[in-house]
Amino acid sequence: ARGACEAANAIGAVVDAILVGHSPDADLRRIVTATEGQCFSISHLGEGFELLESEAVVSLKARRGGAEKPPFVPRQVDFRAIAQREIIQGSNVPRVNDSTKERYAGAKVLSLASVESCNKATPLGPGAVKRVLSELKQLGESSARGIHIFPSEDISFWRVLLEGHPDSPFVGGIFAVDIVLPNDYPFKPPKINFHTPIYHCNVNTNGAICLDILKDSWSPSLSVFKCLESIRALMADPNPDDAMRQWIAELTLAHKQSNGADTRYFDQ
Repeated sequence: ARGACEAANAIGAVVDAILVGHSPDADLRRIVTATEGQCFSISHLGEGFELLESEAVVSLKARRGGAEKPPFVPRQVDFRAIAQREIIQGSNVPRVNDSTKERYAGAKVLSLASVESCNKATPLGPGAVKRVLSELKQLGESSARGIHIFPSEDISFWRVLLEGHPDSPFVGGIFAVDIVLPNDYPFKPPKINFHTPIYHCNVNTNGAICLDILKDSWSPSLSVFKCLESIRALMADPNPDDAMRQWIAELTLAHKQSNGADTRYFDQ
């Protein structure tokens, strides 16, 4: 154990541990402490899958709140003097720190009817402001079933409430969604995240959504509303082939392939 710790420290490696059972190895927990890693415990296979796909686990940059990797400094430690790393239950892994959400945490939202009073002092460029105001005006003049949009005083940030699709396990639910528009919108896609946790194979534990039009398939001819419609459709028809949470994808496939007889996905 001492040799493993010295080898990890010599190259600046970060060692995480996933513990199964009720007798965690003390030396392993010391290695995790020495390398500034995390120690997790799981009680069932599903929790293990969720843990391995959690952004807070797989991304060191996410753990650092988006900060860059610090310069490498060889570490020397007294192995026996190292405290054993505390154990985090896999189901209790927190969401990663999102500076964007912190920035808009106290944002005051407006109704679509009062969109003209939005603060034009926004990081968006003039072209983006014109486009966003046009989209918001169109939304105010239409009836968007199941989608309720509340722009903030800074129109680069919107809050949205999505009603669970009637043809999905989420029927009757209300899901909060945050939208941040890039400075050069619509030439880059909006950043859309679920604020309300949702049990869905295409949404990770941090609320990020795996949807093609939010990535490479984005086009300036699309709109925020089109993205929201697609997200709501995705809630009713998940895409297991492009999953962010493979364990839920397996349950989704089992439900579809059994013509609804396998209800584990719906029962979660």
